[in-house]
Amino acid sequence: MATPLSSKLSSVFKGKKVDQRAAVVEERYMDSHYIRRRLEGTWFTNVAFYRGNQWVTWNNRERRLTVKAVPRWRVRMVVNRILPTVQSLLSLLVQADPRYRVVPTYSSEKGEQAARAGTAFLQHQWERDGMYRKVLMARLWALVTGRGFLGVFWDADAGEDIEVLDLAAFDQMTMEGQVPQEMNTMPGQAGMPGMPGQPGMPGQAPQQDLGPTELPLKPAKAGRIRTEVVSPFAFHMQPSALSIDDAQWCMMVTHVHKDTLREQYGSKVDKVATDAVSDFRAYERKLLFDFGQTSYPSKDMQDLVVVKEMWERPTEQFPEGRYIVVAGGQVLEDKENVYRELPFIDMGCYPSPGTYWDESMVTHLRPLQVEYNRARSNFREIANLMGKPKWLAWRGSGLIDAAIDDQPGEVIEVDDTAPSFPTRVDPPPPPAHYLQLMELDLRDMDEVSGVNDAMRGQPPSGVKSGKGLAILQEGGMARQSILMQDQAEAMKRLGRMLVMRARQFYDEERLVRITGIDNMPEVYSFSSPLAEMCYDVEIQANRMFPYNKIARMEMIMEMWVQGLVVNKDGQRDPRKALDLLEFGDTEKLWAQADIADRRYAELEVQRMMDKGVVPEIKAYENHYLHADIHRSFLLSAEGRAMSAEKRRVLEEHLDRHIEVIAISERGPIDPLEMIRQPVGGGAQGSSAPAGSTPQRSATRAVVDKSGGMNAPPGQGNQVATAPPAKY
Repeated sequence: MATPLSSKLSSVFKGKKVDQRAAVVEERYMDSHYIRRRLEGTWFTNVAFYRGNQWVTWNNRERRLTVKAVPRWRVRMVVNRILPTVQSLLSLLVQADPRYRVVPTYSSEKGEQAARAGTAFLQHQWERDGMYRKVLMARLWALVTGRGFLGVFWDADAGEDIEVLDLAAFDQMTMEGQVPQEMNTMPGQAGMPGMPGQPGMPGQAPQQDLGPTELPLKPAKAGRIRTEVVSPFAFHMQPSALSIDDAQWCMMVTHVHKDTLREQYGSKVDKVATDAVSDFRAYERKLLFDFGQTSYPSKDMQDLVVVKEMWERPTEQFPEGRYIVVAGGQVLEDKENVYRELPFIDMGCYPSPGTYWDESMVTHLRPLQVEYNRARSNFREIANLMGKPKWLAWRGSGLIDAAIDDQPGEVIEVDDTAPSFPTRVDPPPPPAHYLQLMELDLRDMDEVSGVNDAMRGQPPSGVKSGKGLAILQEGGMARQSILMQDQAEAMKRLGRMLVMRARQFYDEERLVRITGIDNMPEVYSFSSPLAEMCYDVEIQANRMFPYNKIARMEMIMEMWVQGLVVNKDGQRDPRKALDLLEFGDTEKLWAQADIADRRYAELEVQRMMDKGVVPEIKAYENHYLHADIHRSFLLSAEGRAMSAEKRRVLEEHLDRHIEVIAISERGPIDPLEMIRQPVGGGAQGSSAPAGSTPQRSATRAVVDKSGGMNAPPGQGNQVATAPPAKY
């Protein structure tokens, strides 16, 4: 027995045959939309005020913005103070691209390589997809309306052109007894009964072998990860949920042209009717045409269809989740949710207790903006009256309306039978409190938004020193810590979701190209197995939101002079200082001098792992870097799992590097002489001086990473001792 159709859905189906799947989607959409009716009016008004249309009001009955009719002489001045306030906060939040760092699942050489490839993948994805603009627009929606969204999807119909196996043609070939060449020439593989070209099952006639042929291939797309900006008007979620993580389902409602929809879903779209232009759901389209005050100008805009895409998490009824597309009351697609989650990232503004939808700063600035505009308009009207005042003239004086204007030296003729000449009526002077009220409105707007003159780079009156301005800026930015933390968390979730999409859909290797050291291109290979080794995504500290840079640099330089920027061994650490100074990815800066040595050392480890070959130590090698890389490998999980013989070979090689370092620390010496020194560090045929060489049985030499040519004077390459390493 069919479920009775609720009255609120009768207008959607209009007597057509009801698909219960579509009915569920339509009912959820209407419930979400009904609860959000008041919020949508606020969002629409906020967008209008941000764009400078600030004499509008929201008509809740007509569901549109209206402007009150006034005489033409009335001044309707708009001095948009909301726009620069939002721009100041927006530039604070998105002024720098996030510096991602992928954390490997476990510490090993392969794990570190996967992490480097994952970090390069995120940088490549950020640059290729124009993520800065998308993040900026999502954050702008959040500041103006309270919520902004990014959707991260997998588009199988995009990407590079490739060739894949044509399964239909392959099945036809096997039925005809043709053997693909790749299958027929595989050595050492016995034929299976019933396979083409092999004896059939007992009682069956063997198929005819037509000889080897090539595998049937067809053109296809490699697919790509696609990120979209989703406005709060288009996003709907389970009304009872207080976060996306708590929601069981969410929905994206968009307007798609019927021809575009037909290319994707075929003839199913022919039965879908286009939506009326006055439909209350077309909020975003109304923004394009004078905030809904005019109709759509072309038929192309009228051929739009409201498409509802709903994602649902795995449930008992749908163990693999659900993805369903509905348009015009008809189901266009119904399948599993391949993401097993809701593929959206949300950005908020100021949290509101008991509800998911945050409060926008613009909502609280609007009343002050209205009062400020009204005061400026009244002030301008008084100025207009003073420039062109009113006149008293007797009826029948012959004075016409256009006789008196602002032309200098004009002669005005009147009838001499009038009792008196026209008399000017001087307007009263502007009230003195008008300027005070406008100043008070501006001060209140700064207080509500938390964006003061110091944050805009304008020193307040009485502040002359840079440190004083920096203190005021720090105080203003402290009020925006909620937004700054929300932005950092959103960027972290975006990086995680991008890696998850690669882990799920990158079946083959993808080449990732980024700009590396000295603007030279770097190429990495990234695939699903490497993405599996990426455990988490972090944002590099002190990079996303720099405060006052001058004050920060002064403080860090004072700390450097006092010897407070040190490493774990108590030595000055220039790398840490550069990180605090927000130089960005300092690893590339330091790797510029030793990138060749690093690759050479990693190749040595690989050769010892594969063949057990003991490489010779060369005089031109960076012994500090080699020792650091070899020791890190021995401490990794992969190093601990290697055979005892290979481990012994690598330990002896590491000891040789440490001995050369110890010899160089005793004073200047010919590099070739260091290589000729026997194990133990003494001259040939003699024993080493007591304590001259670190002994691995007692202590383990640890190479200071801050040494080398890049270290400050007096802080050169040093070898410290650490407790015995536990392998």
